[in-house]
Amino acid sequence: MRWLLLTVTLAASGAGAALTDPPARWQELAAAQERLWTRVQVEPPVENSTRDLFAAALIYCEANTNLDRCERLFQVAAAEQDRTADSPTLGNFTWYLRDDAVTDLNSVEFCMQNGTVVWIRHRDRLSARARELLEDLLRRSISGCTLHRVQPTYTNIALMNASNLILLGEQLGDAAATAEGYARLDEITATIAEVGVSEYNSPTYTGVDLEDLVLLERFGQRPAGKQAARALLGLFWRTLAANWWLPAEKLAGARSRDYDYLRGLGMLDNFLYAEGWLPLPQAPRSAGLTAPLLAAWHPDSSLLTECRTKLPRYVRQRWGDGAAESMANYLTPDICLSSAGANYGNMDIPLSLDFAGPRTGVRGYFIPDGRHDPYGKLKIAAGPHQKTLHLRPFWAAAQERRDVLALVVYRPRDLPAETQTLESHFVLPRALDQVWVGDREVTLRDGQAQELPLASGQALVVRRGTAVAGIRVLWATTRDGRPAQAALVDDANDFGAVRLTVTHQAAPPATPGSDPGALLWVRVGSGLDTAGVAAFRQQFAAALHQVQAGPGGVQAQAAGLDGPLALAAAAPWNLATLQPEPCRVPLEVESRDLAGPLLADLPPVRAAAQELANLRPFAVTPAGTVWEAEAGAVRRPMLRATDPACGGGQYVWRPGPVGGKGGGRGSVAWMLDVPAAGRWHLWARVLAPTPDDDSFYLAATTAQRPLLDRTDWPLGTQPAWAWVVAPVVLDLPAGAVQLELSVREDGTKVDRLFVTSDAARRPPAD
Repeated sequence: MRWLLLTVTLAASGAGAALTDPPARWQELAAAQERLWTRVQVEPPVENSTRDLFAAALIYCEANTNLDRCERLFQVAAAEQDRTADSPTLGNFTWYLRDDAVTDLNSVEFCMQNGTVVWIRHRDRLSARARELLEDLLRRSISGCTLHRVQPTYTNIALMNASNLILLGEQLGDAAATAEGYARLDEITATIAEVGVSEYNSPTYTGVDLEDLVLLERFGQRPAGKQAARALLGLFWRTLAANWWLPAEKLAGARSRDYDYLRGLGMLDNFLYAEGWLPLPQAPRSAGLTAPLLAAWHPDSSLLTECRTKLPRYVRQRWGDGAAESMANYLTPDICLSSAGANYGNMDIPLSLDFAGPRTGVRGYFIPDGRHDPYGKLKIAAGPHQKTLHLRPFWAAAQERRDVLALVVYRPRDLPAETQTLESHFVLPRALDQVWVGDREVTLRDGQAQELPLASGQALVVRRGTAVAGIRVLWATTRDGRPAQAALVDDANDFGAVRLTVTHQAAPPATPGSDPGALLWVRVGSGLDTAGVAAFRQQFAAALHQVQAGPGGVQAQAAGLDGPLALAAAAPWNLATLQPEPCRVPLEVESRDLAGPLLADLPPVRAAAQELANLRPFAVTPAGTVWEAEAGAVRRPMLRATDPACGGGQYVWRPGPVGGKGGGRGSVAWMLDVPAAGRWHLWARVLAPTPDDDSFYLAATTAQRPLLDRTDWPLGTQPAWAWVVAPVVLDLPAGAVQLELSVREDGTKVDRLFVTSDAARRPPAD
């Protein structure tokens, strides 16, 4: 099956009309600001977030009502802005009006997202005093945005930061801010083109990404910036279309950073309302509608047609540097199965199952739980916020369409000291037509709690309509090294959910042993009648698999319906080998690369591709070969710089303050022509001035496969140029090998490299 671009507009079932009558919507939003306005009139103002002040000002201006209130809103905002000279948060804002200091560096970004638009569209309509206050707020905010260095992997805030700097700089005539904003945008664009969107498939943060880009596309002044915004908008919307599932009217699939584990809904809905992908609420009052209402760029209507007509479809996405940092999603007319090859963070859904049904229905999802909160309802402190944070264990999953083989392992560093329980949950909707535990059919009833144990490897199979899913726990251990119990648990919750739970720890163990974990096999079937369901159950229960597991590692193979699956990982549980190999492009559907054509013509993407294309392998010898770091392909924000103490007079680094802890993107790569397969030792001549500027990441690949996934290379403090050997020996095949150093800490410099197959040989004297 091919993923074709359709040009016919088809009204999809459940979709609504696009957001209409913007003036009326602005009036509705203005009416919803009364509670905020009441609060900001008291001294001191309380409760609301500072960003709400700028959102309210924009809404009043767009609605052409209560413009006289803007002066008070800006006065309150000024009191919340850090104006202390030499402060590391100069120009930033408190998050909440009750805060005494800046505790979330993102605050300036959210404030300026609306505040800058007020200046662009309405400054001439403000009173003289309100205009003076706003201009002062914006000029000071340039410092806040400039000081806020955001890694491109923090996608939504990175885009917002770059967009804010561009719009502030262009509107206020600040050439330095403008240049910095475009440089950061180039870095983000090149990153996404190379390794995808790190905050992938998030129903919350994808909405923020779209806000950032539609404002930049509409209000940015440089053609290059508008071109980048349009290309990225095209990628985000095409990715949305690939994963948007009309049978449940929601975003299907595994994801990073989900605030609604049970339902999978988020602020992305504002754009889906605006573009007619969802029915519009009776009276939408969310301030998150400001950007959708201002958007001048809109996705092609054919994308919604594709969501409806192209089923089944197999979607794969890359979302990071690591070889396993990818996502796969198999969508059919009645069920979806999806997995991530690795974890992004502690709000992930790395394994998901979606049944057709109401939009507010419960999803199927995996969650690693150290506080007995499988449904994501118990919020804990996260800086100034309260979030449903969970654990970030080692995770690896291999998927081939209808089958997923997934491994979770809990390392000591993954578990807070206060961990009292440790469980692996696969949550499912209670609204099922049939449930089998092994050969026994069981009944789930609202309000009736029950717990049904599963033997090791026994299949749990559930059916809704013509869709069926099976789950088998092939291996599981407790914190003290014993086999762990798995069970289907209905705890009579009010959420309409049940769960398959593996209990790794029911109470604090006296002496934790080996790292606990679990190995799951999940399979789905679509369009099945009664006989088909019976055959599915029988086939899944008897499906061939092999598992070798112990304290030192896990290796597993399974016979999937669409091909074999395999994974292997070993202590200390940092890397996994997966079959099929994960996706290596930002977006593909049915094996067709959809991201490359959208991004290839952008200048930073072209420049990065050209530099890599210009690399020519150079021969290395067993006795040892030295080469200059600057001879490689250097990707921003890494740069070449000069130093007469260096070979060739140049070195490579990511600029940053000495002692600063920033890092993130940026790399330098070289092509080696290896004469014979074997073990090779790598050295680098480096300058690493402080403990906060003394490491790189190291990786090695061939055109066919990764050889060494991104690995820490701690250099130790080296205040003068010195040779340091890599912490790993490289097992390299004969032929062309790409070697890469990437930024772990800025301020770390590399001058030369040396590789040899002789463990006793040292680099030549400087």
